[in-house]
Amino acid sequence: SVLMAVSVIAGLLGTSWQAMVATQAEQRALLHQAQSERNLDTALLAMEKLLAHLGNPGLAEIPELQETFEKVIDDAIVLYDRFTSAHGTPPQLQYRAARVFELLARLAHDSLESSKAAETHAKAIALADRLVEQDPSRIEYRELQASVYLSSGSFYRQRQYLFSDGTERALRDLQHAISLYQSLSLSQPGNKEYPAQEADALLQLSGLRKAIDPKDPRVIELAQRGYDLSERAVASPHAPRVLANALLATDKTRADELYRQSLTRYRSQSDKATRKDRENFAWACYQVANKFEHRHPEEAEELWREAVDLYSQLCRDFPSAAKCARGLMMVVEDFGLYLTRHHRE
Repeated sequence: SVLMAVSVIAGLLGTSWQAMVATQAEQRALLHQAQSERNLDTALLAMEKLLAHLGNPGLAEIPELQETFEKVIDDAIVLYDRFTSAHGTPPQLQYRAARVFELLARLAHDSLESSKAAETHAKAIALADRLVEQDPSRIEYRELQASVYLSSGSFYRQRQYLFSDGTERALRDLQHAISLYQSLSLSQPGNKEYPAQEADALLQLSGLRKAIDPKDPRVIELAQRGYDLSERAVASPHAPRVLANALLATDKTRADELYRQSLTRYRSQSDKATRKDRENFAWACYQVANKFEHRHPEEAEELWREAVDLYSQLCRDFPSAAKCARGLMMVVEDFGLYLTRHHRE
């Protein structure tokens, strides 16, 4: 199984690292170290792939696997701490370690291990910052740095209530991610991934600012910048909805147009949608139905029914996913209240 493979690879990593730091005769040590580094690099790559598989959202929601997930995360953190803290670890291995810490942080986040997610986000950021400081010319180091700050900012935005400085960390990390992706875009103007990631950070920062103070003028400014970047890069279905939320209090007509644009894009991408895309689409239908209840009641009812259908299909396709079941129960309950308010059946 994947979990057994993780344990085997972890053992190989430990053995390779012990061999790598062992003191030997100079010539033999160099040859042996080179082989050990290759072994360790191979094991790290395998660990990355396995952790990516473990990051499947469906696995993290299976109650029977929670204890196993916690053990894998704990063991992996200890293992990577051993060699990243050792003096003289080659930069390329530090780079792989930082990528693994980012994967571990996301895995811990998905499995609701928030304290471990915070710990591993901090480790990934420290390693990425060190690598960029040592060699700022390496584009992959700068990409990693931008990615880990965006990942950390997203984590703290969603879990800010669990940490006394959660909001400040989310603001800081998202803003820094924006700056880093802007710098990357200047270095490689033709790369569309950088503006797409910058747009994601801008949209998240807009939502966070709105939660802090809905009247903050930066809410609309950030959302508009994120929307404009997204339009040029990937035309995300998420961007119009965030801008609509920001504009709703001041320009309902424009906001309604953007809500409809968002839903149209979700529908057009349904044939290639991932589970996360489908969850986002279902949530968008639910959110827009609430927004349209009084201005466009017939359209709102259609969206309520669409949300119920989408969550129902998700529950059929992913029967062990607690998040989908919770979403369906919430939508059905709120749809019932909507029908009662409007005397419909």
